[in-house]
Amino acid sequence: MIGQVAIISGHGWAARLVQVVTRSAHNHVVIGIGNDICVSAEPRGAILRPTSYYPDRGDRITWSRFNLTPDQADAIADWAFDAEGTEYSWIDFVYAGIASLLKQHTPRFIRERVASPDRLICSQLADLALQAGGIHLFADQRPYGAVTPADFAQVFIDHGWTDQA
Repeated sequence: MIGQVAIISGHGWAARLVQVVTRSAHNHVVIGIGNDICVSAEPRGAILRPTSYYPDRGDRITWSRFNLTPDQADAIADWAFDAEGTEYSWIDFVYAGIASLLKQHTPRFIRERVASPDRLICSQLADLALQAGGIHLFADQRPYGAVTPADFAQVFIDHGWTDQA
C-alpha cells in the first residue's frame, strides 16, 4: 500500500456532515506509507495511524490501485510522512468546496488559502503527496488544492475501484 490512497466511509457526526455536504459516501482520504501505516490529516493535525484503525472502527476503506514505480511510491510516501504534524483547518474544507464550484472565478484569497501547504485537509494532503510522485489527478479548471474526499471518490469510480461516489 506504499504510495496508495484510500477513501474512507466513516461514521459519526463529522463524517456524516462531510458526506452530506459533498453528496458522497466517503468523508476521508489517507495515504499509505508502509505495510500497516498511513498518514491521516485530522482535526488535531496530520498523524500516523495503522491502516487497520479504520476497519476496526467499522469504517469502510477502499484502496487505490495506481500502477506506481518504486520511485513514485517512495516519493509519495516520503512527502506524506514529512507532512505529519501539519495543521488542519475546517475552513479549508469549506474553501476547497467553494473553489471547486467557482473554478477559475475563485477569489484570490480563497485560491491562496487552498494552495497553502501550511494547513491541509485530508484530500489536500493526499493530492499533494500524489503530485510529489508525479501523479496529477485533477487537471480541470479548479484552483490548486481545491479537492475534497468526494473528488477522490469520483476518481475511484472512474478507475473502477469502487461503484459508490
